[in-house]
Formats: sequence, structure tokens, C-alpha cells
Amino acid sequence: MQIGLVYYFTDVSPQAKPYFDILDQTVFSMRDYATDDKYLAKGAEWGDLYIGANHEKLAVTDVGKNSFGFSTAYSYLLSYRIGTNINKFWIVDNLPLPVKAEVYDPDGNLEYTYELVSLKAPPIPGLSS
Repeated sequence: MQIGLVYYFTDVSPQAKPYFDILDQTVFSMRDYATDDKYLAKGAEWGDLYIGANHEKLAVTDVGKNSFGFSTAYSYLLSYRIGTNINKFWIVDNLPLPVKAEVYDPDGNLEYTYELVSLKAPPIPGLSS
């Protein structure tokens, strides 16, 4: 399956479209926030989010070395509050998409989670096995 320059799936068959729509709304949803270069430093704001009547800021809220299913890496936690929950996205420099996410809807229900569990790529600075 080919992916376009802005991480949109191209040439998706009608039978497969519902599955790729799910990917667009989860793993690839960060493309809507990372439209230009952003600072990777604690406290850096990545933009405004409007969820219903709520206005929230997406910001880097933590940095440090973390273990993931694919490796140990220095990561940046992007988060924003929605109701009583905090939506979280872990990103690693030099990887194009978040490696982990935990997202809730406005009613506090868990919408989705995911975590990268395997990475087959040339050596990436900052990653260790």
C-alpha cells in the first residue's frame, strides 16, 4: 500500500477503505498537528485543539528515556487534557509518527491506544535495543 507525502493512503480499494479510515483516525492522526517543524522541548506548544466547546493546548509535557515494545528511546510526551483524562502521544526524534498513544473521547471513554512493537529500519540515533 502506498502512502502519500502527507501520510494519506492512496489507491485504497473500496473493500479495504474502512480499515484504512481507522488508521487515518489513529496512528496517522498526528499529521494534522505536525504540519511544520515543532520544538522538541518540555513546555513547547504544538498548537490549539478545539474539541466540542473545549479549547486545549497540545504541548510537550515530558521528556526522557522510555522503554517501548520496539526499543528503548529518548521520547517526548505530547499531551492535552480532555475532561478528566489526559490524551498522550509519545514521539521519538527521527521517526515520522508517534510510537505510542492513549486517546480518550470527551465523555472519558478510551477511544484507542497503540504502541509500536517492532521496527525494521537502519540504525536511528538515540535508539537502543
